[in-house]
Amino acid sequence: MGIRDASLYKHFPSKRAIFDVCTNDMSGRMGQLGRRLGILAGDKASLSRASVDLETLRAITREAFLFYLEDPFASRYRRMLELARHDVPELASLYRNLFMDQAVSYLSALLARDPIVAVRGEDAREMALEYYAVFFFLLCRYDQDEAGRDEALALLDAHVRAFARNYGFTGGVASDG
Repeated sequence: MGIRDASLYKHFPSKRAIFDVCTNDMSGRMGQLGRRLGILAGDKASLSRASVDLETLRAITREAFLFYLEDPFASRYRRMLELARHDVPELASLYRNLFMDQAVSYLSALLARDPIVAVRGEDAREMALEYYAVFFFLLCRYDQDEAGRDEALALLDAHVRAFARNYGFTGGVASDG
């Protein structure tokens, strides 16, 4: 950031304090993304009102992908956790929670509400894992590859269409009110 360690520590008592500020900032940014997309991970009340058609699912997937790939703060934070998780168990847990468990949990709950999924007896968690695995792979693959952005988005769109076709997922989750 162009700031010397000594100057930084005049404002923060420790590395942990710096990290905590970054984590709080990231949490706020993720909340803003959730509000902008009309979803909030972990917010069951929001989920119960969700009505997501296939085009909305595609748009949500694209916007979330671009946020984690291109937002300067979000992409650096994700990379920082990716590196630090190998050395600090607490950060490994945070990384798994933020970038794996919460996403799969939200998708599982959303998919479980689709009538086609229920009729076919599909396992919503397995579907969510399959869906998110491609998202996460593309995020890792195209991280810091600005020239590949359009290719990544095309692959992501193709994934959404293939997923819907393979599972007969309509995305037409009816609103409960």
